[in-house]
Amino acid sequence: MEVDWSRIRLITIAKNYSKWDISLIKHLDADIECYTYTYHKDELDIHLYRCGICS
Repeated sequence: MEVDWSRIRLITIAKNYSKWDISLIKHLDADIECYTYTYHKDELDIHLYRCGICS
């Protein structure tokens, strides 16, 4: 297996993000994808969180 290190990114998954989380992400110089999730009875929904700076 060959790894392509040219586009490193951080993927985060959380139930929600606080204003402090978003503030920290804005100050980091990194490619960060933020996702939120919702758990229903037998189903897990994952959504891209649009915080203005997340990929």
